[in-house]
Amino acid sequence: MKTKSYTCHPGPQSKKNFRSSMTMLLFNLTVFLLMLDMYASERRKAKMLNFSIAYGKTPVGLARDWKVLVNESKETVKRWYNGREEVLRWQEARKKEARSIGCVYTLLGRARTFPSTKKRYSVT
Repeated sequence: MKTKSYTCHPGPQSKKNFRSSMTMLLFNLTVFLLMLDMYASERRKAKMLNFSIAYGKTPVGLARDWKVLVNESKETVKRWYNGREEVLRWQEARKKEARSIGCVYTLLGRARTFPSTKKRYSVT
């Protein structure tokens, strides 16, 4: 008899549910379950937005990528941050840190500098 093993890793199903939830939230979709074929474009945009915010892309860059007006991409980013104020606070703290000491540190301790801070500060 084969038994099912369980792990702490959420697995691909959880990722799929997270993306579906994000898509519904970002694009004001009121359906409970998304039909993947019907909303594939919105799901791709939601996934792109998640990574774009993580890597610091601006609404201007998103507007260019999505071929929409900047105001539309700004509103989408604003909706993303609703309910995720801790992400915005963390990002603002890292920006402040970069301005004050000239760099930020990765989770593994590597110093990351930025062109605008390299001129004023030196990282040791």
